[in-house]
Parts: sequence; C-alpha cells; structure tokens
Amino acid sequence: MSVRRWLGMGVMLGAVMLLAPPRPVAAGLDGPCGASGTFVTGTKAAGSFTVNAKDVGSKTVVIPRKDTVSWTGSVNVPATTRAYAGSVTVKLPPPFGDATIDSWNGSSARVSNSGTHEYNLPKMVPAGVTFTVQGQHVEPAATCSGSVAVQIEGGLFDSPIALISFALTGLVGAGFVGAIWPMFRPISRRIG
Repeated sequence: MSVRRWLGMGVMLGAVMLLAPPRPVAAGLDGPCGASGTFVTGTKAAGSFTVNAKDVGSKTVVIPRKDTVSWTGSVNVPATTRAYAGSVTVKLPPPFGDATIDSWNGSSARVSNSGTHEYNLPKMVPAGVTFTVQGQHVEPAATCSGSVAVQIEGGLFDSPIALISFALTGLVGAGFVGAIWPMFRPISRRIG
C-alpha cells in the first residue's frame, strides 16, 4: 500500500474520531428527592419549558445560553430539624472544566425549597456540544444525586472557539504537509 493511502486513511480516521457524536450520558435522579427547573425565557424553538429531573431519562435537554431558572427541590423525609448540604455543578467539555453553580448547607426542618437562579454561559463554551449538570443533596436520613445531559441551543459555529480551532487545525495540517513533503519528492522523481 502506498504512503499516500496510509496517510489518507490516517487523516480519515482522525476526522471520524473528532466528528463522532458523544455517547449519551446517563441521566436521572436517585434517592427520595424531587427537583425541577423552569427555564423562564426558554429556547428559540420551544419557548419556556420545565425539566423534571426524575423524568429526563437519557434525553439531552437543549437550553438557551442565558436564562433565569425557577427551581424547586424537595426531600421525602420527616420534617424534623436536621443538618443538610448539597451542590449543583456543571461539567463543561475540555478545556473548560467544572463550575459549581450553587451550593447550600445548614440546619432546617423544611422538606422543600424553591427560588430562581440566573445564568449566562460564556460564548467560548460551544453550542451543540453535550455536557453534564450534576447535583447532590445529603442529610442524615437521605442522600440524593442526579445528573442531566445538556446542550446549549445553536450550532458548533455559534462559538468563536470553533473558528479558532479550525484555523489552528489548518495551520497544523499545513505544517504537517510541509514537513513530510520532502519524503514524496524522491518518489515522484523515480516515478516520473
């Protein structure tokens, strides 16, 4: 097999690995808790919508880049004074890492809570890429954890990082071709 065929197969395999869709993330809510959020403005396609953590399953939830979420949370335990703690974390795709959206702790007899939370994800976080939102709530009588697969509404080209990535890929590809080009010159002289 010629060098060109091997090179072509390597480039195609690399492209398939880069463009292959991510595997679905398992989602749901474990434990005696309930959690839901209503996206007030919602997406361009659907408008305002509500996500119930127990009902999401393996679906990916498409969210707007920024919105206000009206949230509710509850735990099915007796209403006695007890210590509690918890957090909600966004696991963004590399190189962005994790970000804690909210955390809580204290002592209370309440078994439910609600509120609103505004968010605005940076434009550098690409749209159309799946990431995970995870939450946990821990107290003596109950431990709950859950996760939801999320995508920002829009396409890959809505983020400036995609354009930067393609430009850098082109430069690296040009450098690679420039580096291996001398190997092909002796072959073309022998053939021609």
